[in-house]
Amino acid sequence: MRKLLIGFCMSWGFFCYIPGPKKWDEEARPYMLAWLPTVSAIMGIIWTLLSLLISKLQLPYFAAGALITWLPFIISGFIHVDGYMDVNDALMSRASLEKKRAILKDSRCGTFAIVAMIFLVMMEFGFMTSAYAEGLIYPAALVMIMTVPRGLSALMMMSLEPMETSQYIEMQKDDKARGFLIIQLILWVALAFAFSGGDRMRVLITVLACGIGTLASIFIARKELQGMNGDVAGYGILWGELLGMMSLIITL
Repeated sequence: MRKLLIGFCMSWGFFCYIPGPKKWDEEARPYMLAWLPTVSAIMGIIWTLLSLLISKLQLPYFAAGALITWLPFIISGFIHVDGYMDVNDALMSRASLEKKRAILKDSRCGTFAIVAMIFLVMMEFGFMTSAYAEGLIYPAALVMIMTVPRGLSALMMMSLEPMETSQYIEMQKDDKARGFLIIQLILWVALAFAFSGGDRMRVLITVLACGIGTLASIFIARKELQGMNGDVAGYGILWGELLGMMSLIITL
């Protein structure tokens, strides 16, 4: 029980920018990832409530879309942006494996990373502004946009062969933590469907889009880089979120 509680505090402190209890224990590190579906769902609920408040204020479309797009980044403390940019720099270099891994570890920001980030934000802003303008801000779908990519990325971190330099190697040895993560992810998806009312089909499309975006990008990056690490996980999360946002404007 102690590991579970400390693991939750670690997960909240590491993956969420909102202040929380500060506790750390290396023995509880596997549960830091295992709690990510729940921490992500809470962040998703906060994003949803703030987005609904923005809708009530009846702000101009571009202003509302900008705020709604910005919220997931600030709630998570921009933690996954670094991995997304680093992986884009590495993959788009089209260099050898050794060079790609060197680029991945380089703290400097390359041209490919900047361009990829600009296009990501532009597309997310376009999708969320369109969704706001058309009244397509579905609460359960928004929660899933933050929950599914992070939950699946954490599961991949605990399941796929890691790079030698990954700090998450030891986490793969804890089957209980991995099982705990899977149970949470399934539970939150089930709750989203239960509370979606007549929007179940839209929630299903969002869950599938997030899952496809996350897993496809992770497997592509992992194949190119010959291993899994936190940067690849962050890359998958932002791709999953992007496709989830795009799914909101799909006409049924």
